[in-house]
Amino acid sequence: MNTFDEIYQYNSIENFEYKVIKVDISTELQISISDATNPNAQRKFVFDYILQNLRGKYNTTDGREVVISSKTAKKYTNKADELKLRVAPYLDEMLMNAKLINIVYAEHASFEKFAYYETFFENNGKSYVGLLNVGITIENESILYDLRPIKEK
Repeated sequence: MNTFDEIYQYNSIENFEYKVIKVDISTELQISISDATNPNAQRKFVFDYILQNLRGKYNTTDGREVVISSKTAKKYTNKADELKLRVAPYLDEMLMNAKLINIVYAEHASFEKFAYYETFFENNGKSYVGLLNVGITIENESILYDLRPIKEK
């Protein structure tokens, strides 16, 4: 996987206006994550949420149509990263408001390339920047794969 700095070698849109996504911790999903008895239960809540509420196609600011699918849910929830889990309900909004940073060729079983989109969000009074990882297949289908890395601003 490419490093954060390697990905940032490309700048596609000048004067891009970012929308900062604010995580609402009072929603039913956020309460379920807080009340979960273990990390696996948290991951299951988010996995189910992605499949039931976010599965579909979304257009990015550069016109790419990106799919959120079961592949997204599986990869996104494979580790119990509570910050990532709390941001999950906003993946669609993030995709539609993020800035394309770079597209790189990848040595990956499912994807020929990855497009990286920068997104900003706030959670619990802290600000973060993250990269949405969009896998691009040989057939040119784009699938949201993950949100990483995430850095506190």
